[in-house]
Amino acid sequence: MSKALPKVIAVVGPTASGKTKFALLLAKHFRGEIIVADSRQIYRGMDIGTNKSRGVWRTRRGVRSYAVNGIPYHGIDLAEPNETFTVQQWKRFAERAIRDIWKRGKIPILEGGTGLYLSALLDNLTIPRVPPHRKFRESLERRIAAEGLAPLVRELLERDPESAAFLDFHNPRRVVRALEVIEFGGMRLSAQRGKGPKRYEDLRIGITISREDLDRRIRTRAQKQLRAGLEGEVRGLTKKYGWDVPAMSGIGYAEWKPYFAGLERRENVLAKNIARNKRLARNQRKWFRKDPRIRWITSPKSAEHLAAAFLSSREASGSRARKTRGLR
Repeated sequence: MSKALPKVIAVVGPTASGKTKFALLLAKHFRGEIIVADSRQIYRGMDIGTNKSRGVWRTRRGVRSYAVNGIPYHGIDLAEPNETFTVQQWKRFAERAIRDIWKRGKIPILEGGTGLYLSALLDNLTIPRVPPHRKFRESLERRIAAEGLAPLVRELLERDPESAAFLDFHNPRRVVRALEVIEFGGMRLSAQRGKGPKRYEDLRIGITISREDLDRRIRTRAQKQLRAGLEGEVRGLTKKYGWDVPAMSGIGYAEWKPYFAGLERRENVLAKNIARNKRLARNQRKWFRKDPRIRWITSPKSAEHLAAAFLSSREASGSRARKTRGLR
């Protein structure tokens, strides 16, 4: 009899769709712990702009951990804003977290909108082992600062047309990394994305929300971030790290650069933030809609029903295995 794979639940969807609320409800109902799959929340000190869930840090037996409403929360504050943190690094982190959660008899619940993180983990993608090349990255970042991102996107599409099927062309870090892999890995990024053996049995739950409601949530969230002190957070980060680190190109942060230079008004910063988040949400929708394994729902009750059925199959399998052993 083949060994049963560990079960993992993933709650996915576009930014501001309510993933965190659904994930927390499932974690409370099924004794779960959350692993955040968000390429921006990995950075320390970038809290308001990345919309990190409010929680508390605690230290137990020398181990520091984060909890939101009493639910252990993994995957935030993994790196400094001036550090490189690759998909491969996140995958290794998540695999360790899943093992630890299962050892404690809990259910791992992934929550996030970074589709490449989720696919790398759940589909066991073979991530190219190309180390970061600082000088090459800096040269591309200078080009982005001078010319914008579009010329690099065109270059990438010329060298790797298939990357259009999976890469977020609005994310400078992803574009730079793809060109870096091509340059130093000797192969197109799309040709290096193989799959290893399946490691988990997973349930993928997608949050359905109308475009109008999502746009309203994005606008309301951006306004709340301003009131919560986003400007001060950005000023502190630029004072410590400057504008040239990759993390500062992200949504919620890059929009402030012209304002701080006295070239734009504050209301323009808000408008740009909202517009970039809307584009991000559209791209995330497209990414997740391509996956036929995702079960799309609109209510927490539906999520609970799906999770209950998914997890009960594990118990039934365990019961059958015990009966089989007893008959031998």
